[in-house]
Amino acid sequence: MKGKALVFSALVVLLSGCGPSVDAVSQQAKLSVQEKLDTDENLKKYELKVRSVTAIHESGNKYKGMAEVEIDGESHQVTIDIIADGKNIFWEAKPMAFAFVLQQKPKPSQTAPIATTQDGILWSVQVASLSSETTALKMMAYLKQAGYITYLTQADGKSRIFVGPVNERGEADRIRDKLTKNHQINGFVVRYIPQPTPTAQ
Repeated sequence: MKGKALVFSALVVLLSGCGPSVDAVSQQAKLSVQEKLDTDENLKKYELKVRSVTAIHESGNKYKGMAEVEIDGESHQVTIDIIADGKNIFWEAKPMAFAFVLQQKPKPSQTAPIATTQDGILWSVQVASLSSETTALKMMAYLKQAGYITYLTQADGKSRIFVGPVNERGEADRIRDKLTKNHQINGFVVRYIPQPTPTAQ
């Protein structure tokens, strides 16, 4: 089970047109995380339950969230990054945030496998490197709507968007070609580098 990664992000629409309260951000994030866990092919078989999400305002429209996720009666803390502007709320869990499920047996009624890796190497397709975080989030939402799993890294003032990771180089090449053919997005294949999960303050 070693070397597996799980990366998730989601965009939902807030009903309020004004700046959301911390409680509203927490509640919407909780609903969105639960929906993701209920529908994701890799996670739904574990029947995870989101007991709560506690959001802490950092600055501007950025929040740090702590989700309490339960599996088989045992609770796990998952840190998520949240961006809320009053109309939309975006959250992202870092790679390996849900890795604790890999130590659990899936429910017998579900059979979809979690991808395995060879030699511990995973592959991603980098599709953009943008200076605008807002533009990056819009692009991630577009790719998610098209059925891709994405994640975001930020360094040197750039927001880099990736699709993946996947366990085979050939699969990453096929994703790259599909992005070019169907979406006119010219990406390139890179080795996946796990991002550290932030520690709650």
